[in-house]
Amino acid sequence: MDVTGFDFSGFTNLKTLDLSSVRGLIATQFNAIPEDVKASIETLNLSDVDVTGFDFSGFTNLKALGLEAILGLIADQFNAIPNKASIETLYLEDVDVTGFDFSGFTRLEILDLTIVKGLIADQFNAISNKASIKILSLTSVDVTGFDF
Repeated sequence: MDVTGFDFSGFTNLKTLDLSSVRGLIATQFNAIPEDVKASIETLNLSDVDVTGFDFSGFTNLKALGLEAILGLIADQFNAIPNKASIETLYLEDVDVTGFDFSGFTRLEILDLTIVKGLIADQFNAISNKASIKILSLTSVDVTGFDF
């Protein structure tokens, strides 16, 4: 689906925003989503989207975040995600996670790191409250030095 020019401003009670595999979504359009709409969203799925320049700072109420097979996500963007402690589900399948800080995710129940690139032991070991994780996928990941 092509969402070029789509206006998100009328969706003031939106709980789930699934933009997976959309085409035509650019940073200025995504970043223009009104702050009240961003704050209402609990589930955000951007799988298979180029998120270059996307600003995640207004998404303060996320419980689930789907970022599988995305392009353009850098550590600064990921590390700036607010209120990581509220996120229970995180999908990062097939993403380069070099420099990502996982220490703020304290309520994770589902963590998908299938075939991620750049994950080192220090990043994984920084995940606090691993006891809350019910589903963990590390398929095709080198887990040398990981503390389970």
